[in-house]
Amino acid sequence: ARDRMGPYGTARDRTGPDETARHGTGRGSNTEAGVDWPVRLMCPLCRGFEGDALHSNALDASLGCSACGTTFPAFDVDADTQIPIVARWYERAAGQSALARAVQDGGAELIDRLNADPSDPSLAVMRLLATYAPLHWGRQADPPLAGADLSWIGEWLGDAHGLADGPVLLVGCATGGEALELTRLGRPVVAMDADLPMVAWAAAVAAGRVSSLPRRVSAHRLGSAPLQVSGATRRALATTKWLCADALDPPFEPASFAVVVALNVVDSVSDPGTLLQQCEALLRPGGALLLASPYNWSEAVTPTERHLDRLVPADLPIAEGMEQLCTGRLVDGFLDDLWLERSVDGLRWDVPVHERLTAAYRLHVMLLRRR
Repeated sequence: ARDRMGPYGTARDRTGPDETARHGTGRGSNTEAGVDWPVRLMCPLCRGFEGDALHSNALDASLGCSACGTTFPAFDVDADTQIPIVARWYERAAGQSALARAVQDGGAELIDRLNADPSDPSLAVMRLLATYAPLHWGRQADPPLAGADLSWIGEWLGDAHGLADGPVLLVGCATGGEALELTRLGRPVVAMDADLPMVAWAAAVAAGRVSSLPRRVSAHRLGSAPLQVSGATRRALATTKWLCADALDPPFEPASFAVVVALNVVDSVSDPGTLLQQCEALLRPGGALLLASPYNWSEAVTPTERHLDRLVPADLPIAEGMEQLCTGRLVDGFLDDLWLERSVDGLRWDVPVHERLTAAYRLHVMLLRRR
């Protein structure tokens, strides 16, 4: 991750997770009328260091930065819901607005186009949506589809004692089912994803705008099922804030959150070491980081030299080694502000790829706490 900035600082020419997080302070505020967020959104374009301290400028109510003059766009889900796009690549993401609009309006046209031409690369997100949407919301389809049991998320965090006060950040929210579980903690939730069409669909579900669930019928054929999201679900998600941003360069100040959740994200980014450092830096003292991953690395996403399990000694089981890595015991200065409260290896996570195929994963789950 070259020249990336975030709450912990920069990762310059990193080949491994060997940099210590450096915290700084933010300037300005975006809590004026029109921006009712539990945390301040910071400009990712004008971060910098003054001596050893990282500084960044807070965005105003219009998502504008007074330091660099950039105004970040927002995607309108409806009159009451906007998705700020706050990332260095905001122009590219904003270019997906038409696709995001078609997705949140049900995606019927996109499904027809993909069925006619499964190789259309511009519609790849629709195939992903048709996998994640049933996983998160299949139990609310009519008739119900096989979906994931997400109740353990709230149970794990609900059992954590002495949590710091403050909001929750869901990293890689996809279609938003995990956000619903996090609302049970009774804290403000910020749900973030780098994929605008995906997070737009999630926000549209929360707003009651979605009545059909895209699903994969076979490897190349898509269909849909009626979706009946209850009023109680919509009310629970009503205060969730949706954000399109980069998990490797999150637009927040250090120590902004009491809880950070990243499920099946570690092995889905180009630099998992940077991801974990950002999660650590975003936590308040006494905060909790909930991680889950099958460590199903793909060279197409994560370069081989950045696969974290390569740092685990050969005589250690992968889960035990990752627990040591994530608590500062394998690499000096890496995640040494975290300690392990609870873990389990082998949590079942079945992903219905399509009607005739289910991928059976086994997750390693860690609940880490910030000193």
